[in-house]
Amino acid sequence: MAVVVIDGLAWTGREDVASILASSLNWPLVSAEHLAQQAERKGISGKDFLRRVEQPLSFLRRAFTVLAPYLGAWSRSDIMVGFSQMNPPIPYYGYTSGDGKEGEGLKSIAEELDAMSMSRFRALLGELLMGRIGASPAVVVGCGAQAVLQYPGQVLKVFLVAPTEARADRAARDLKVGLEEAERRLRQVDAARKRFLKQVSGMDWEQPGNYDL
Repeated sequence: MAVVVIDGLAWTGREDVASILASSLNWPLVSAEHLAQQAERKGISGKDFLRRVEQPLSFLRRAFTVLAPYLGAWSRSDIMVGFSQMNPPIPYYGYTSGDGKEGEGLKSIAEELDAMSMSRFRALLGELLMGRIGASPAVVVGCGAQAVLQYPGQVLKVFLVAPTEARADRAARDLKVGLEEAERRLRQVDAARKRFLKQVSGMDWEQPGNYDL
Protein backbone atom coordinates (compact mmCIF):
# COMPACT_ATOMS: atom_id res chain seq x y z
CA MET A 1 0.00 0.00 0.00
CA ALA A 2 1.23 3.49 -0.90
CA VAL A 3 -0.83 6.50 0.13
CA VAL A 4 -0.33 10.25 -0.18
CA VAL A 5 -2.44 12.28 2.26
CA ILE A 6 -2.88 15.93 1.33
CA ASP A 7 -4.29 18.40 3.82
CA GLY A 8 -3.81 22.09 4.31
CA LEU A 9 -5.13 25.49 5.20
CA ALA A 10 -8.39 26.61 3.64
CA TRP A 11 -8.14 27.74 0.02
CA THR A 12 -4.62 26.46 -0.52
CA GLY A 13 -5.97 24.25 -3.28
CA ARG A 14 -5.59 20.90 -1.53
CA GLU A 15 -8.38 19.32 -3.62
CA ASP A 16 -6.83 20.65 -6.84
CA VAL A 17 -3.33 19.45 -5.89
CA ALA A 18 -4.67 16.04 -4.85
CA SER A 19 -6.66 15.70 -8.08
CA ILE A 20 -3.67 16.64 -10.26
CA LEU A 21 -1.38 14.25 -8.36
CA ALA A 22 -3.87 11.37 -8.54
CA SER A 23 -4.33 11.95 -12.26
CA SER A 24 -0.57 12.12 -12.87
CA LEU A 25 0.08 8.90 -10.94
CA ASN A 26 -3.08 7.21 -12.24
CA TRP A 27 -4.07 6.53 -8.63
CA PRO A 28 -7.61 6.73 -7.25
CA LEU A 29 -8.57 9.94 -5.44
CA VAL A 30 -10.29 9.55 -2.05
CA SER A 31 -12.22 12.45 -0.51
CA ALA A 32 -14.78 12.92 2.24
CA GLU A 33 -17.52 12.53 -0.37
CA HIS A 34 -16.17 9.11 -1.36
CA LEU A 35 -16.09 8.02 2.28
CA ALA A 36 -19.66 9.26 2.71
CA GLN A 37 -20.66 6.91 -0.11
CA GLN A 38 -18.89 4.08 1.72
CA ALA A 39 -20.80 5.01 4.87
CA GLU A 40 -24.12 4.89 3.00
CA ARG A 41 -23.39 1.30 2.01
CA LYS A 42 -23.03 0.48 5.70
CA GLY A 43 -26.38 2.03 6.51
CA ILE A 44 -24.86 5.23 7.90
CA SER A 45 -26.16 8.59 6.72
CA GLY A 46 -23.65 10.06 4.31
CA LYS A 47 -24.87 13.57 5.16
CA ASP A 48 -24.29 12.96 8.86
CA PHE A 49 -20.83 11.62 8.12
CA LEU A 50 -19.90 14.70 6.09
CA ARG A 51 -21.33 17.00 8.76
CA ARG A 52 -19.17 15.31 11.39
CA VAL A 53 -16.05 15.77 9.26
CA GLU A 54 -16.76 19.31 8.09
CA GLN A 55 -18.47 20.71 11.21
CA PRO A 56 -17.06 18.88 14.24
CA LEU A 57 -18.98 19.33 17.48
CA SER A 58 -18.17 22.39 19.55
CA PHE A 59 -17.31 22.10 23.23
CA LEU A 60 -20.86 22.86 24.41
CA ARG A 61 -22.60 20.68 21.83
CA ARG A 62 -20.36 17.78 22.86
CA ALA A 63 -21.23 18.36 26.50
CA PHE A 64 -24.97 18.51 25.90
CA THR A 65 -24.80 15.42 23.69
CA VAL A 66 -23.55 13.50 26.70
CA LEU A 67 -26.00 15.17 29.08
CA ALA A 68 -29.05 14.49 26.92
CA PRO A 69 -29.72 10.86 27.99
CA TYR A 70 -29.89 11.96 31.64
CA LEU A 71 -32.37 14.81 31.23
CA GLY A 72 -35.65 12.94 31.56
CA ALA A 73 -38.32 13.21 28.88
CA TRP A 74 -36.45 15.81 26.84
CA SER A 75 -35.03 14.25 23.71
CA ARG A 76 -31.52 14.97 22.54
CA SER A 77 -32.86 16.93 19.56
CA ASP A 78 -35.08 19.03 21.89
CA ILE A 79 -32.04 20.00 23.90
CA MET A 80 -29.87 20.75 20.88
CA VAL A 81 -32.55 22.80 19.13
CA GLY A 82 -33.47 24.68 22.30
CA PHE A 83 -29.85 25.32 23.14
CA SER A 84 -29.01 26.59 19.65
CA GLN A 85 -31.98 28.99 19.68
CA MET A 86 -31.01 30.67 22.93
CA ASN A 87 -29.89 34.24 22.40
CA PRO A 88 -27.42 34.82 23.83
CA PRO A 89 -26.27 31.19 24.08
CA ILE A 90 -26.11 29.72 27.58
CA PRO A 91 -22.48 29.85 28.79
CA TYR A 92 -21.03 26.79 30.47
CA TYR A 93 -19.74 28.91 33.36
CA GLY A 94 -21.81 28.44 36.47
CA TYR A 95 -22.03 24.67 36.07
CA THR A 96 -19.82 23.24 38.75
CA SER A 97 -18.17 19.97 39.51
CA GLY A 98 -18.00 18.43 42.98
CA ASP A 99 -15.09 20.62 44.01
CA GLY A 100 -16.97 23.78 42.99
CA LYS A 101 -14.81 24.77 40.04
CA GLU A 102 -16.88 26.59 37.46
CA GLY A 103 -17.02 24.95 34.06
CA GLU A 104 -15.21 21.81 35.17
CA GLY A 105 -18.38 19.72 35.21
CA LEU A 106 -19.17 20.25 31.54
CA LYS A 107 -15.52 20.09 30.63
CA SER A 108 -15.23 16.59 32.06
CA ILE A 109 -18.45 15.61 30.27
CA ALA A 110 -17.09 16.86 26.96
CA GLU A 111 -13.90 14.89 27.54
CA GLU A 112 -15.99 11.81 28.24
CA LEU A 113 -17.73 12.23 24.89
CA ASP A 114 -14.38 12.63 23.16
CA ALA A 115 -13.21 9.35 24.66
CA MET A 116 -16.39 7.50 23.65
CA SER A 117 -17.92 8.77 20.42
CA MET A 118 -14.72 10.04 18.79
CA SER A 119 -12.91 6.76 19.37
CA ARG A 120 -15.78 4.98 17.64
CA PHE A 121 -15.80 7.57 14.86
CA ARG A 122 -12.05 7.15 14.38
CA ALA A 123 -12.54 3.38 14.08
CA LEU A 124 -15.27 3.97 11.51
CA LEU A 125 -13.06 6.41 9.64
CA GLY A 126 -10.26 3.86 9.48
CA GLU A 127 -12.65 1.18 8.29
CA LEU A 128 -14.04 3.43 5.56
CA LEU A 129 -10.58 4.52 4.42
CA MET A 130 -9.25 0.97 4.22
CA GLY A 131 -12.46 -0.18 2.56
CA ARG A 132 -11.97 2.45 -0.12
CA ILE A 133 -8.20 2.08 -0.51
CA GLY A 134 -7.62 -1.61 0.18
CA ALA A 135 -4.12 -2.63 -0.87
CA SER A 136 -4.07 -0.18 -3.78
CA PRO A 137 -2.16 3.11 -3.89
CA ALA A 138 -4.28 6.23 -3.43
CA VAL A 139 -4.28 9.98 -2.89
CA VAL A 140 -6.44 11.03 0.07
CA VAL A 141 -7.74 14.55 0.70
CA GLY A 142 -7.85 15.36 4.43
CA CYS A 143 -10.46 13.33 6.35
CA GLY A 144 -8.07 12.85 9.26
CA ALA A 145 -6.21 10.23 7.22
CA GLN A 146 -2.86 11.58 8.43
CA ALA A 147 -3.81 10.42 11.92
CA VAL A 148 -5.82 7.30 11.11
CA LEU A 149 -3.47 5.69 8.57
CA GLN A 150 -0.50 4.75 10.74
CA TYR A 151 1.66 2.75 8.34
CA PRO A 152 5.30 3.96 8.56
CA GLY A 153 7.00 4.10 5.20
CA GLN A 154 3.75 3.64 3.30
CA VAL A 155 1.98 6.96 3.92
CA LEU A 156 3.35 10.33 2.78
CA LYS A 157 1.69 13.20 4.67
CA VAL A 158 1.60 16.63 3.02
CA PHE A 159 0.31 19.91 4.48
CA LEU A 160 -0.24 22.90 2.18
CA VAL A 161 0.21 26.49 3.37
CA ALA A 162 -0.04 29.89 1.71
CA PRO A 163 -0.13 33.53 2.85
CA THR A 164 -3.46 34.67 4.27
CA GLU A 165 -3.73 37.42 1.67
CA ALA A 166 -3.41 34.98 -1.22
CA ARG A 167 -5.91 32.57 0.33
CA ALA A 168 -8.40 35.34 1.06
CA ASP A 169 -8.13 36.62 -2.51
CA ARG A 170 -8.89 33.16 -3.88
CA ALA A 171 -11.76 32.65 -1.43
CA ALA A 172 -13.22 36.04 -2.32
CA ARG A 173 -13.26 35.10 -6.01
CA ASP A 174 -14.68 31.61 -5.38
CA LEU A 175 -17.39 32.78 -2.98
CA LYS A 176 -18.02 36.15 -4.63
CA VAL A 177 -17.63 38.00 -1.34
CA GLY A 178 -15.47 40.85 -0.05
CA LEU A 179 -12.02 40.28 1.40
CA GLU A 180 -13.18 40.80 4.99
CA GLU A 181 -15.84 38.10 4.64
CA ALA A 182 -13.37 35.86 2.82
CA GLU A 183 -10.91 36.08 5.70
CA ARG A 184 -13.70 35.24 8.14
CA ARG A 185 -14.51 32.14 6.08
CA LEU A 186 -10.83 31.15 6.09
CA ARG A 187 -10.71 31.31 9.88
CA GLN A 188 -13.95 29.36 10.14
CA VAL A 189 -12.81 26.51 7.89
CA ASP A 190 -9.33 26.35 9.41
CA ALA A 191 -10.81 26.19 12.92
CA ALA A 192 -13.19 23.38 11.92
CA ARG A 193 -10.40 21.32 10.35
CA LYS A 194 -8.17 21.83 13.35
CA ARG A 195 -10.95 20.92 15.78
CA PHE A 196 -11.85 17.78 13.82
CA LEU A 197 -8.31 16.38 13.82
CA LYS A 198 -7.89 17.24 17.51
CA GLN A 199 -11.13 15.47 18.39
CA VAL A 200 -10.50 12.39 16.29
CA SER A 201 -6.85 11.87 17.21
CA GLY A 202 -5.48 14.48 19.60
CA MET A 203 -3.10 15.55 16.82
CA ASP A 204 -2.24 19.21 16.26
CA TRP A 205 -3.45 19.88 12.71
CA GLU A 206 -0.90 22.63 11.96
CA GLN A 207 2.14 21.10 13.67
CA PRO A 208 4.82 20.67 10.96
CA GLY A 209 6.28 17.65 12.75
CA ASN A 210 3.13 15.69 11.97
CA TYR A 211 3.82 15.85 8.23
CA ASP A 212 6.54 14.76 5.82
CA LEU A 213 6.21 17.79 3.56
